[in-house]
Amino acid sequence: MTKPKSQEAYELYLRSQDSAYWSSARNKDAIALLEKSVAMDPGYAPAWLALGSRYSNEADFASGGEEMYDRSVRALERAHQLDPELLGASTLLIETRLFYEDLAVSFSQIQELAEKRPRRAEVHLLRSEALRAAGALEQAARECEMTHQLDPELPTGPCYVLYIHMGEFAKARQEIDRSRGDFSTMMLGQMLLRERRVEEGYLDSSSYLGAWDTS
Repeated sequence: MTKPKSQEAYELYLRSQDSAYWSSARNKDAIALLEKSVAMDPGYAPAWLALGSRYSNEADFASGGEEMYDRSVRALERAHQLDPELLGASTLLIETRLFYEDLAVSFSQIQELAEKRPRRAEVHLLRSEALRAAGALEQAARECEMTHQLDPELPTGPCYVLYIHMGEFAKARQEIDRSRGDFSTMMLGQMLLRERRVEEGYLDSSSYLGAWDTS
């Protein structure tokens, strides 16, 4: 486990974790804080993990594209190098690569991680996401159930995406309630549209898109 060596850098890291920065509109602000933090203290793994997560959000949900994806991978690799036991770095690095690189490699990495951490909910959630990507939806659902058994408090975004794909909207709603955020709001809007509740779905999707409006 790495420990912070700079109090100022650590305070910047802590600020980035404040709930005020967890809206999509403040993602770039959090990135700025974390970039300053790792510049001051490049040996603190949790700050690199947090930065990799923020870069990943920017790549997936804003205009970051391939550049932010590459930054995310590099930051997460750095976090993993600094602290191989930091589970969040391992799982997020695999998850970030999951839909962009070789799925077979991701499965191999997940299996290796599962052998080391068989009772960690995060690993089962990651396996669920990989199984969904491979089209094995029923198996993915079983991994979601195992995730809940191991850690009832863990946010389970991949599971509501899965249940929406399966058309199991009641289960999807339960997952969304556990994992509130901009992306879950957008997915709720998509689900309402599928249920032909058009006006509600439009309002939910619009609120998500408005959160990312940088004009």
